Amino acid sequence: MPGRRRAPPSRASRTSGASVPRTRSSRPRKPTESSPRSRKRKSSSAGKAWSGSAPSGSPDRRTGRMTAIARVLAGILLLLPLAGGGAEAIELDARADRTEVDADGRIALTLTVRGGQGEPEVDLGSTTGFEIYSAGTSQSISIVNGQVSSSITYTYLLSPRGEGEFTIGPFEARIGGEAATAPAIRIRVTPGAASGAPPPRESAPRPSRGGEARDVFLTTALDKKEAYVGEAITMSFRLYTRVRFAGDPEYEPPSTEGFWKEDLPPQQRFFDDWGGLRYSVTEVKSALFPTRPGRLVVGPARLAYVEDAFFSADPFDLLLGRGASRRRGAKETIRSDSIAVRVLPLPEAGRPPDFGGAVGSFTLQASLDKTETAANEPVTLALTLEGEGNVQAATVPEPRVPESFKVYDSGTSTETSKEGYRVRGKKTYTRVLVPRYGGDYEIAPVSFSYFDPEKGEYVTRTAGPFRVRVDGPPPEEETDRMEIARKEEDIRYIKEPAAIRWEARGERPSLFALLGWNVLPLVAFGAALLAHKRRERYARDPAWARARRAERVARGLLDAARNRAGDPDSREFASALSRALVGFLSDKGGIAAAGMTRREIERVLEGKGADAPLRERVLRLLETCDRARYAAPPLPSEERGMLLAEGEEVLRGLEKLFAESRT
Repeated sequence: MPGRRRAPPSRASRTSGASVPRTRSSRPRKPTESSPRSRKRKSSSAGKAWSGSAPSGSPDRRTGRMTAIARVLAGILLLLPLAGGGAEAIELDARADRTEVDADGRIALTLTVRGGQGEPEVDLGSTTGFEIYSAGTSQSISIVNGQVSSSITYTYLLSPRGEGEFTIGPFEARIGGEAATAPAIRIRVTPGAASGAPPPRESAPRPSRGGEARDVFLTTALDKKEAYVGEAITMSFRLYTRVRFAGDPEYEPPSTEGFWKEDLPPQQRFFDDWGGLRYSVTEVKSALFPTRPGRLVVGPARLAYVEDAFFSADPFDLLLGRGASRRRGAKETIRSDSIAVRVLPLPEAGRPPDFGGAVGSFTLQASLDKTETAANEPVTLALTLEGEGNVQAATVPEPRVPESFKVYDSGTSTETSKEGYRVRGKKTYTRVLVPRYGGDYEIAPVSFSYFDPEKGEYVTRTAGPFRVRVDGPPPEEETDRMEIARKEEDIRYIKEPAAIRWEARGERPSLFALLGWNVLPLVAFGAALLAHKRRERYARDPAWARARRAERVARGLLDAARNRAGDPDSREFASALSRALVGFLSDKGGIAAAGMTRREIERVLEGKGADAPLRERVLRLLETCDRARYAAPPLPSEERGMLLAEGEEVLRGLEKLFAESRT
């Protein structure tokens, strides 16, 4: 019967060429129990026919044949480099599965490169009017009459962009210094059918393993192959399949070294026609942002799977036995092609000084929660950057505020949208501004610069300026802050005592009495003169006066903070503790308190030779106090006690530092 395997002939029949019928009388004599053949027969199943020689399908013979085949294949593989070592000219063949297609159809383009050594570089030439998608690569090696030949086939899917007559090509392939060309192909694109029905199945070729039509293949496509650094590139990965997988496939995404990658959900599933066949398609998109100029490569995607042959796309696979290996769990691996991208550097001409590397299209908005406030009352400035591009990597310069304002970072929030497979986002910066004194102030405009790849130029967005009116006393002058009240009379002269007439008493004054009555006036006069000079210096040199009483004032503010430690609201406590440290540094450094910024505090400490731990403790304590005053909930009582103890230790360290600097 057809399909039934016939038993192999015995060794005798093969030698004589005659067929020997297998009858009971022709069976050899049964061996004894002690013979090796008898022991061998015991291991076989009951009722199995026995022959005088080992069957051709026995394990020993199959092993010998497989060993011989393996040796032959190994020899062939060793000879392949020698056989292909000649200078074989390369050939290029370009074919399209059709030259006329509907506007909503697809064209399968295959380029086959034969000969040569190494991987060829393929140039598709002109592809105007079509979207190009790579559908993978296949390679084959054949040996005919001892001659080894190899070929590589590239498959592309062409999707028309419009109707009309188009030409693709001419095509070129290069391997080393050799090149081969293939003529261009003219394609006619007609309007799509009104019904939108796929081409009839009968007219399509049945898929074959290793032919153009495959059951499973991958494609990776980019919407552009030339972009600026930071410009968004959309990568589309598609899995085409006409079979069902036995279990989950193993997917390895394309390597994107040199790119910042953002996934673009949702994943899409749909049906598509290719080469007259119906495929189930899974599409995943990602946004790639090049991080450096030059030639970058998006690597191939790989998929390893096991096909479920019982649900094969072609029912003849089971009848002809082609699904047997897959049904036993054979794994197949496919991959897409790698894609090269030319990344252009951002131009130097016209680059703004505040450019931070943002690429895309953005808008900038800024607002104040109020334009009138009181001294030491916070004002919130909100900066909002919104647009299309990698907004997460974009930064807005810090606002420039008057020197009498303190700036505190209240946080940054980022929202990202990927609707329509385009990366958009909004980043909001919040800054708390605290004016120290009254007056009318202006906050300078805030600017943000970016590069627009569509226009090919830099763009600067500006928001502001803003005016703020602050109620309160004007900024103090240094002399006013330490003004010392003068008395109407600086020196009160000592009245001369009543004359003592020693003679009247008949006594002679002692030596101590004479010294007391003559020296004490001189001492009193000297003390009064020193006090007068000191008051004059206090009036003439307020910085010296501030430095002299800095410790006493700081200790008084620490006591005030200690008294406020039990208040429900911790702002007064934090304010007193902060003013103790800032006031001490400003008095010792001879700087107005309004100018004690973080940078100025660091400068004063470094100028006095403070070590890094002390500087960090001072700055960290001041930042904690500022957060408690403006941008945080009330501090717990335990934390207030810890801050107060830390403030006392820091103040002692500062006192020791300035005392050592005087010596």
